[in-house]
Amino acid sequence: MIDIDHSLLKNEIEETELGFLAIHFDNVENYMQLLGLSPPEQTDVKNLVIHGTHTAMIKCLSLWRRRDPAGATYRVLVKLLQDMRKYDIASQVWKHCQEKFK
Repeated sequence: MIDIDHSLLKNEIEETELGFLAIHFDNVENYMQLLGLSPPEQTDVKNLVIHGTHTAMIKCLSLWRRRDPAGATYRVLVKLLQDMRKYDIASQVWKHCQEKFK
């Protein structure tokens, strides 16, 4: 587990941060259902994999964020990743949050 400063993690993830965050994800398939994407949204994301995992993951995170921008916080994303035992990615998201809001 990583040490979480909840005062920083409450911040909303901005659209401009998605590209940086997406580079840490290993593949898009593992995250589409976790992030609550509908079947048509999942198809849209899968169609982007041909352009690379990074591009597809940006779309995946963007669709998740658009559903509830105020609810798309670093805390929620880190918690989802921890629940999946993706501690390395959760740690990278946390580090990015920490650097952004120091």
